[in-house]
Order: sequence, then C-alpha cells, then structure tokens
Amino acid sequence: MRGAHLRALLPSIAGVAIATLLAPFVVLQPALAAEGDPDEPVLVQFEKDAIPANPTAVVPGGTVTYQFTINCSSLETDCLNLTLEDVVPEPLQLQSVTTAQSIPPIDVDITGNAFTVRIIDDLDGPAGTLVGLQAGTGIQLNATATVPADLSADWDGVVVDNTATVTVSNREDLTLDPPRRSTLESSAQVVFAVTRTLASQVTKTVTPESATAVLGTSVAIALGATNTSNGSVDSLTIQEPSNTASTVL
Repeated sequence: MRGAHLRALLPSIAGVAIATLLAPFVVLQPALAAEGDPDEPVLVQFEKDAIPANPTAVVPGGTVTYQFTINCSSLETDCLNLTLEDVVPEPLQLQSVTTAQSIPPIDVDITGNAFTVRIIDDLDGPAGTLVGLQAGTGIQLNATATVPADLSADWDGVVVDNTATVTVSNREDLTLDPPRRSTLESSAQVVFAVTRTLASQVTKTVTPESATAVLGTSVAIALGATNTSNGSVDSLTIQEPSNTASTVL
C-alpha cells in the first residue's frame, strides 16, 4: 500500500521538478515604446542657409532664398508635430514658402514676414491623431524674399542675421550622445550692397512776389532744401546766391 502511494506521487513530483527547471528559461519581452511615442527622444538635424549668403551681397530688386534642411534621424521613433518657425528680417519682403517634395505634406501659415510650417505626415494610419516627420526621412523647404528696388543706401554693407527654430513634441534628453533636443535653432546671414547717389532739391520764394524796387521796401526771401538722395546725409547746406560773385539774388 505504501509503495502504491509512493508510485502515485512520483508523476506529480516529476511535474513540479520539470516546471521548476524550466521556469528560469522563460524570456519576458521588454516593453517597447510605440512608434511615435512622445516619451521617446528623437535626433533631429536642422540647417538653415541663405542664397546668396554673406559675404556675397544682394542688391536692390534682388532675391534671397532661405533654404531649410530638416532630417528626422531617429530610426525607430517619429518626430512628432515637427514645426518650423521663422521671421524674415527687414528690409526683405517674404514672397513664398514652398517645398519641391510632395511627401511629406506640409501646412504653411504666413503673416507678413512671419511664417510657420507644420509637417503633417500621418504617422498612425486611420487613427489620424499623430502627425509629423517619419523616422529616417527628411524635408527641404525654401522661403523666397525680395529686396525693395528703392532700398536706402543706409543698408549698404549691413549684415542681417536671421535665426529659425524647429520644434518637436518628443521628450528632450540632453544626456544622450548626441543630445536629443526638442528645440533647435539655425542661422544664416545676408549682406546688402547699395550704391549711394547724392541729390537735393532747393526751393526759394520771395514775398511779395513782385514789387517796385524802392529804397526801404522790405522783401522776405524763404529758402528750403530737401534731401533727395537714396539715403540719409549728415547735413544740407544752402548757399545764396549760388554764385558768390553775383550781385543778383
């Protein structure tokens, strides 16, 4: 009877032993961040260039193109809500913001010289709640601006520095190498060349306009001068009479 009871327990004991031996070899899958998970940092590369760029000068009536190159260099996580913001500096006048690419789609908002570009590629399919730039992809944008034809000569030799900003909503982590930033900046410089042309306009009025030249009669002469140069001047000098050897006013 004792032997029979022992034999009945042996399969149960063996089953427990096998389970105990196998338990250490069970592999648990680590929790992976979902694609586009905003809690995952991403590596964004951003560069802004100007064409023409300092020291090549742009002249009145000319065109400046700001070129923006953005890459979502993360291989696993998308760059969520990637947005470019910039304000084209005076005296330039913003004309358009475009991309030669049809993918990814963009949303452009322009107000005066300020503009915002949102990358709105669908990152989660039918859900449609996540947009941005897909991991491992990039985009190039161009902002075209013109120089006023009547640009003042005061701008001659002036260098204008302009900084644009790119942001993503992914979590920032500056401890990584390279750092994963959620806000990046890039700058470009433009210099102007304007030939200075000096000119002025002089006015002269006499009151009364006509009178008999009688000794003791008062005559008022008003002189005026206007700077009509294509830039400011330090001073205007009026000489009356214009010919100092003349006796006629």
